[in-house]
Amino acid sequence: MKNPISVMLSAGLPQTTKFLPATMGGGQTFLRILAMCILFQIATLPGWAQCPITTYNVGSGVGIPNLSGAPAGVANLTAGQTIMVTGTFTVDAGSWLINGATVYLTTAASEIIVNAGRTLNAAAGTTFRGCNPTDDWYGIRVQSGGTILADHCTFNNGLYAINTFANTTFRVTNNIFNTCTRGIKIWGQQNPLNHTVSGNIFNSNSSSAIYITGRDVTVGYNTYQRTGTAFGTGITLNNSQNILIAGGQMTNLARGLDILPVPASSCIEMKDVIFSGERGVTSDGARYALNIHNCLIRATKTAINIKNHLTATLPNPGIACNGNIRIADNTINSYSETGVRITSALGDGTVTVYHNFIGTEIASTGFGHYGVEIVSVLKAIVVVDFNRIVNSKEVIAGTPPGAIYLNNCKFENTISRNTVIASPGGGFGDMVFGIKAVGTPHLRVSDNSIDGGPNVMDRAISIENAMMDVDLCCNIMTKSTKGLYFLGPVEDCIIQTSIYGQHVEGLYYDMVVSSSAAQFHNGNDWSGAGTTWDGYFNGNPFSAAALRYRVNPTLIPNGLNKIFVTGGNPSDWFSTPTGTELTCNSACGNGFSGNSENELTGNDHWAMATLADVSYSTLHWGAQRNLFAKLLANPALLENTQASTFFNAAQNGNIGKFHTIEAGIANLYDPTITADPAQKLADLAALNSSISTQADYQAYEKSINQIYLAALTQNNWDFSASEKVAIDDIAARCPQLAGDAVYTARFLQENYRVPAWNTDCAFVGARSGNAIIQERDISAYPNPAQTEVVIALSQPALSECKIMVFNMMGRIVSTASIPTGSTDIVLPVSNYPNGNYIISVSETGRQPWKQKLSILH
Repeated sequence: MKNPISVMLSAGLPQTTKFLPATMGGGQTFLRILAMCILFQIATLPGWAQCPITTYNVGSGVGIPNLSGAPAGVANLTAGQTIMVTGTFTVDAGSWLINGATVYLTTAASEIIVNAGRTLNAAAGTTFRGCNPTDDWYGIRVQSGGTILADHCTFNNGLYAINTFANTTFRVTNNIFNTCTRGIKIWGQQNPLNHTVSGNIFNSNSSSAIYITGRDVTVGYNTYQRTGTAFGTGITLNNSQNILIAGGQMTNLARGLDILPVPASSCIEMKDVIFSGERGVTSDGARYALNIHNCLIRATKTAINIKNHLTATLPNPGIACNGNIRIADNTINSYSETGVRITSALGDGTVTVYHNFIGTEIASTGFGHYGVEIVSVLKAIVVVDFNRIVNSKEVIAGTPPGAIYLNNCKFENTISRNTVIASPGGGFGDMVFGIKAVGTPHLRVSDNSIDGGPNVMDRAISIENAMMDVDLCCNIMTKSTKGLYFLGPVEDCIIQTSIYGQHVEGLYYDMVVSSSAAQFHNGNDWSGAGTTWDGYFNGNPFSAAALRYRVNPTLIPNGLNKIFVTGGNPSDWFSTPTGTELTCNSACGNGFSGNSENELTGNDHWAMATLADVSYSTLHWGAQRNLFAKLLANPALLENTQASTFFNAAQNGNIGKFHTIEAGIANLYDPTITADPAQKLADLAALNSSISTQADYQAYEKSINQIYLAALTQNNWDFSASEKVAIDDIAARCPQLAGDAVYTARFLQENYRVPAWNTDCAFVGARSGNAIIQERDISAYPNPAQTEVVIALSQPALSECKIMVFNMMGRIVSTASIPTGSTDIVLPVSNYPNGNYIISVSETGRQPWKQKLSILH
């Protein structure tokens, strides 16, 4: 090694010691003093305080900018040696071999450049770092055609510790990256045969451990973890294509895989990754294949969150992958939000969620939102198949989850072979619903098993405003207030070979009945249902003469006297089917016939007709909007004079305006439809402002559209206090009365709180001549109770209120009633065993009110 003075001289420091005057006395003493001053000067230079004096100095302005001009000792550094880069040092000749040495980079601009055809080979404990422990340095830049081999090295505080350009060779294995802004950045076209990234440990990278803006890149098994205060991302993709992430352990990160929007990435596969942290996978605006499989994701927020993804039936030219989203064979735990969330999938490919286990782990928070949520998929096929969704822990009061939720999925949808368990092993878990589909036609729900116990979910299967083509068969539903719930008119509906067990109401229709297509109910077993009603039909009684529900009375345990209908007798609505009853070996339903889209149906004529019963005004508005979309997609139907008149009026009125806004939002990021999203949003906001609303449900939609469009425009989902008040108000309303704005509000709520479901809506229409009873306050106290509990109404009962107490197995243990005109009743509970129970209070004209009750003697 050079002595300190020669090092300083080679570094371009003051040369006065070479020319000391001979006449000056005490020359040796002066030399020593001057040397000490120079050393002090070096020690006080910014960023150099901790750099060793005995070192090679390389880089711009210090004498060795390139490897070709360096002394022989620099070209082959060994253990114990050190070198300091103060500017840019270029590997421009042969290979730079570093074995166990330390490379200090003095400033945030200091970098090492590896030229084409040259190699940096670092191994055996080599360290790259700043002079001080917290000093940043820029990185190691590998130019196209260059090579970096890094094995068992340490990189501390690099802004881009390793930065590889297109067509490079990089073997980065078994290294440690500490507090780097980005550990590895990979640019441009690559060849998977020429690179290896595996066995590395990334500690507390403030941005991304690996940042890829390139093509044909494979990342092997690495460890990504937060050990300090940083809370970054494991792998970020930006304008990337053909990326394989094959394994890894990600611990305590904000995001595991983050796929950025604009420009879009495509053809992504992630497998065998273990993640814990906030969000396992986030993707916005990616294209074609996205395959997440065989991963273990334990997230505090939404585990997999995909939006604006462009699918395709066939890959585009130059795209070497299929066009589908596939989430399969994963174990997913979301502590407070959704397991798998897919919103606004574009294109005509397929969205598949298959064979995943989705559950919760932390007591007292529970599964806040949904197991699987798929929203606004207009042209792609949706398949949710063979998943197991379990809520095994206690949930916060008022925030029970839903298992599978489809909203506004329009093309072809299948939910099959899923298992939903509200609470295994007699725990305290709860759910609002097992399967819920809103505004989702062409729907098949088959071979699902839904267990709502012991706390009794509200609805096992809920189908709302599907409008056409609904096939439900071979489902097993137990322990819920309502086994199967229907809202709104539907054409071509078959419900067959399903088992209803331990429900308050096995089958519940809150709907306007279709007048042109029968609702077939074949081979269903309701023998475990009907603690109140086997079936409850709140439909339009005027349709009874034209339509009969086909049910074999032998499968109804209590006969037709346990079927409630809005008007007339049950026998007016039901007929015994002829021939052999269907079994689960039969074909499921009638398939997606599609006939309803190519012809004007009874529902369509009802939508065009003047509404006679204002109780159905919200549903009528929904039917009109569906008819408008149908006519827009099928112009041939406008040959019908009535349809043409309706369409022209709707197109120039609020129906046409709201349709434009809804379709514009759904297709906002589809490049084949929208060239300028910013201008599109401005146009939609102006159109929304121009709407003069004519009913409450229209006012709610206009209000929620304004908030939604503003969030999209600003890409800001941190709503103001006033916006949250407006969202919460609409979200808590009954969708039967407030319309589709309720579902949009709940969608927005997910950005800051658990959606506020209203599962106790007033019935649509009158029943048995009784007027609808508005919402009222009902209380039960004390709770926990020892010897008795008081059930109290806020105002006298207008009709007899029936009270039922269920144990956690869904069995009735006691019944009572509050007489007409009374406000409360005292219920003795001294003989009840300690434990949890459900109190159900039902009053004519409203759905049952439920309250959990604890008994503790």
